[in-house]
Amino acid sequence: MEHLSEDEMGAIRALARREVSQRQTARLLGVDESTVRYHLRCADGRREDGRKNKPEACGAYAEYIAEWLAAERARAQVGGSERPPNLKALYESLVTEKQFAGNYKSVVRYVRRRTAAVKMRPHRRVEVRPGTQAQVDWTPVPLEIAELGGPVVLQVLTPTLEGHS
Repeated sequence: MEHLSEDEMGAIRALARREVSQRQTARLLGVDESTVRYHLRCADGRREDGRKNKPEACGAYAEYIAEWLAAERARAQVGGSERPPNLKALYESLVTEKQFAGNYKSVVRYVRRRTAAVKMRPHRRVEVRPGTQAQVDWTPVPLEIAELGGPVVLQVLTPTLEGHS
């Protein structure tokens, strides 16, 4: 089912008053015909919007989610990170620790309704001629070295020549 704006729902009602067919209304608005029928029934009072007043899947876990988000904010402040919380980690935590039966999307919707929108940072792509710029990264590589007593994680410097194929 499509989520329509108030303007789109008003257009559906106005077109219905002008006796424009539901099929043509759907085509004009770029939605499914069943969406038009549903909103007309709701507008007539023949049907209550079934999506309203439905309990959220995460509602029973509100306290746990609030504590988890607060801990993530505190961790981000200590690390100086501006990243939003990892909602996939929250979902996995709910499933393993609280036997949460809902889906990942329900967690995302629940958190987004209760938190401020994430500030988007600009991303600039810089194009250079092949072979004129390099990038260097550290990469952890787990190795088994008998002389050192077993498994160790070796930090490796990985240079990459940008634009070189």
